Amino acid sequence: MIEYLADFFLNPQKRLFLGYLVSAGVIALLYLTLVKRIPLNSIFRGIFSLGTWFNSSTFGDYKILIINQIFIKNISAFLLAAQVALSTFIVEFLYDIAVIHTNLASWAIITLFTITLFIFDDFSRYFLHRLMHKTFLWRFHKVHHSATTLTPFTVLRTHPVEVLLFSFRSLLVYGISIGVFYYLFGSSVALYQIYGASIFVFLFHAFGSNLRHSHIDFPYFPWLEKILISPKQHQIHHSTAKEHFDTNFGAVLSIWDRMGKSIVYSKHVDLITFGLRDNNGSEHTIKGLLFPK
Repeated sequence: MIEYLADFFLNPQKRLFLGYLVSAGVIALLYLTLVKRIPLNSIFRGIFSLGTWFNSSTFGDYKILIINQIFIKNISAFLLAAQVALSTFIVEFLYDIAVIHTNLASWAIITLFTITLFIFDDFSRYFLHRLMHKTFLWRFHKVHHSATTLTPFTVLRTHPVEVLLFSFRSLLVYGISIGVFYYLFGSSVALYQIYGASIFVFLFHAFGSNLRHSHIDFPYFPWLEKILISPKQHQIHHSTAKEHFDTNFGAVLSIWDRMGKSIVYSKHVDLITFGLRDNNGSEHTIKGLLFPK
């Protein structure tokens, strides 16, 4: 279990990779000192305050994180096998319909696959996230929104049902994408990677994804928020304010929220309070996390 948890901090494919945490810290430091003009001693007191990392909300994060890792460890082999089976089925199914040959250069194939997978993956995240707010699945997703203190660990504050749904989402996205591209281009299919992570995943995390779940309200330029979801926009998604409900569902791209008319820009939003409107403390217990009302 210790080795499994350590993988969060040592694997560049995981958001809590130490390199991403350090880069987020650097971005936060530059923003708070150069833009907000906050003294360094106040910044460090806020970031390293025991009250930030050790309270009922963050303890809830840690509890569900451990529970979910036990759960994921037991189903990960099945999910991988299912992804391979799905890809194989798609290839064989398409070959039964027609056999085609393509002559694209390897760099073009890799570029096309990397971009296609990123867009498909990001849209599917947006779609499922929105679905979890608009249907009976909210009962499970509200576990994530019950956090009243946001830290990078809050990204893993998810009910096991949500973990399972997003795991199947990933299985479908990767299984379908790999199957179709392998049918079209054979063994030339590959991703542009940095340290084993897709280049888009690496850049997303390296440029401050961990600030999304934090008390540091880091915005993007207004024009950039029309393309990408900023950390502050995701914090708005966690807001208890009624006007912020069901907004900013996107993971990376904000275009989906613009199309779905659920976009809120950070420019005119100041104070944000996190959590559910009916938070009473019981949602941070193991019972409350696993059996939300």
